[in-house]
Amino acid sequence: MGLAETARGFPLKEAPGVSVPRSCLMKSSPRSAFTLVELLVVLAIVAVLAALLVPAARSALDTARSTKCASNLRQIGLALSAYASDNNNAYPPLTDAVAAKDWDQAAIAPYLPLRPGGQQNAVFTCPAANFKGYAWAAASRAYSAADGLTGINPTTGQISVNYVTPRFRATILHADTTILLFDGVQSGTGRFSALVVPWGMIYNSPDLKPASAASTYIDYRHGKAARFLMADGHVESRPHAQAAAITQAVWQGL
Repeated sequence: MGLAETARGFPLKEAPGVSVPRSCLMKSSPRSAFTLVELLVVLAIVAVLAALLVPAARSALDTARSTKCASNLRQIGLALSAYASDNNNAYPPLTDAVAAKDWDQAAIAPYLPLRPGGQQNAVFTCPAANFKGYAWAAASRAYSAADGLTGINPTTGQISVNYVTPRFRATILHADTTILLFDGVQSGTGRFSALVVPWGMIYNSPDLKPASAASTYIDYRHGKAARFLMADGHVESRPHAQAAAITQAVWQGL
């Protein structure tokens, strides 16, 4: 067996007249496990990567939730517009006096079908909503109505306290700045937010005070911002820091 055979994987052996160093004939011992220093270096690298990737992943998730929420509100806006087109240019009354159900379970059902069991359509749930006791998909309604959806008293021309009165779109003075729906806070321990929040309840609440860290009705759940569906169908994101811009005219459409 010559030296040339070693190139094909055969073990080295001494050939006649050829001296092979003893070190070449000795098998190398397998390497032991990682040293402590090497393990610490690997762990440090993993920690750095996690510190970089986790915030990015969380930010991407928050963005996805916010995008889904905006899509939900746009779909609800389209359904409201379709309903109004079929009903003398009026939005559905907040409460259906005949069916004794809220608008999102009765009047709007032909446009946004209910889920099995009678719960509101899935677009009424927000993936960023944190309703205690319920997974976000199990919530019935995560959006509340402003006075933009509340009917007008024909005698006074002001917002009616009777929620069976429909709101005619012609009575909304500035559709691009009037709020119809918004991210609502969980009502008590239920699976829904408030049906409607009148101006008289919210105007002096911490919800409209930028310096406040709390909120009672508006859920600033998208990175300290909330989503709002406006009467012209577009959706806005407004941070709590700009809540003072929500005036009575914006809330009521008058």
